[in-house]
Amino acid sequence: MNLLAKINSFFPSLTKSEQKVAQFILANPDKIEVISIQELAKQAKVGESTIVRFTRKIGFDGYQQFKLELVKNQLREALPYMDEKKGDSWIVQQQLQEILINTQQFLNEQEEKLNCIAENISKAECIYLFAVGNSGTLAADCANRFIRIGKKAIFHSDSHIQAINASVMTNKDVAFAITVSGNTKDVLLNLNIASETGAFLAAITNYSNSSVTNLTENALVCSPKEYSSVYVSFASKVSQMYTMDVLFRKIVDLDKEKIQSLRNKTNNALIDRLI
Repeated sequence: MNLLAKINSFFPSLTKSEQKVAQFILANPDKIEVISIQELAKQAKVGESTIVRFTRKIGFDGYQQFKLELVKNQLREALPYMDEKKGDSWIVQQQLQEILINTQQFLNEQEEKLNCIAENISKAECIYLFAVGNSGTLAADCANRFIRIGKKAIFHSDSHIQAINASVMTNKDVAFAITVSGNTKDVLLNLNIASETGAFLAAITNYSNSSVTNLTENALVCSPKEYSSVYVSFASKVSQMYTMDVLFRKIVDLDKEKIQSLRNKTNNALIDRLI
């Protein structure tokens, strides 16, 4: 897994002092190899103990182990320099390539979780999707795809109606949340309602150790990478769409013949409407 992407995924759950450490590292990853913990503390304007806590929070024993792994990461993950002379399409292609590689690495470490979610969706009576804002467009697309493979799926953009849906779920249903930050209030409230019904909870988020990952152990984390500029990026949505594609493949693989038969039925229902 790309270590810088991992740091990004933990960022919202870090303390303000730990975020200063993360910001310095993310801005200067190639400098860490030659910086002592004392120098990093000085540069980030934090105490040495904060750096130790930061490295342990993201999964390392201490600063030295973290520094060694970061050096390896920089050698392994080096990407072509973003030469603006090559044009916008080339720059976007490089950025999306990085997003997909990072998300693939995240998902490789969540294989068991992916399989568990796919199995529960496959046998669910109904899949209720919970999302607001931009994540709502992806939730609507996912509901449509579930229906096309013969699954009953429900999504309403109104969070109040989502709350009503959550309250009438059963232990045979799946509550599936989509939230970039993992801390979207309406989504969390509705998931909590769904959890009281005994429904299986699952989610997609771009940040580790966020509220939704604490609410359900079946929260898939994809790449949190964003590109800060005046240009609006679809980076977070691309990583979520990639994750959903992987999940759908796993669902279909559980019963290919049945789903192919259902796909034929749904296609036939629409064929006369094609011009």
